Amino acid sequence: MDLKHYKMPTCMVCPVKYESVFGEVDQTRLEDINVSKRVIPFKKKQTIFQANSVPNGLHIVHMGKVKLTKVNSLGIEQIIGFATKGDIFGYDSMLANQDYHITATAIDDCIICFIPKEKIIEMIRADGNFALKLFEHGFNEFTEIANNYSNMVQKPLRQKVALSLLFIMDSFGLNQEDVLDARLSREEIANIALSTTASTIRTLSEFNSEGLIELIGKQIKILDLPRLRQEADKY
Repeated sequence: MDLKHYKMPTCMVCPVKYESVFGEVDQTRLEDINVSKRVIPFKKKQTIFQANSVPNGLHIVHMGKVKLTKVNSLGIEQIIGFATKGDIFGYDSMLANQDYHITATAIDDCIICFIPKEKIIEMIRADGNFALKLFEHGFNEFTEIANNYSNMVQKPLRQKVALSLLFIMDSFGLNQEDVLDARLSREEIANIALSTTASTIRTLSEFNSEGLIELIGKQIKILDLPRLRQEADKY
């Protein structure tokens, strides 16, 4: 992606709005957002914001992929979620007037739209439908994170890794060759599975030998999705 020469559309005609909570916002408010927002490019692996920093607005992914991580009580970094085109993130801390409890990092080259906190608060007060969508999104996101965490804790290793692969697939989809449409490192997959990198690599190799997946460098091709789902539900 050539971030430097990418031509950014205005909010009024941006197709990404239909994949976000801004899909039904009227043109006048979109014009207002367009003036207020900042468009920020991030390179792969660049930090978008850090846990314990102060939130000053809402982030929305215009292009690219973002991972959301949190350090758990054992001091281990865990990937708790992802954000892709149209997704908003980091706004829950903003609305609660608290420091960020997560760190957001670009998985690949990204373009992020940043809307100042004052503008979001103004929209919440003026547009009940937008406020409802924002809070519904927050509730659904919290439920998903809680479910993912409970699915991982105290599960056998093979089940954890299978669940992690399905989580990545649900977040990013598969390309035309049935390869996970996100190049995550083995360490990042381990961070989802609440496992060590070495154990995750060993389990992925087992799945490869058993014909569930095919390891192609950093890419992972899903060969037998029904069996992978069975592995995730096995215990």
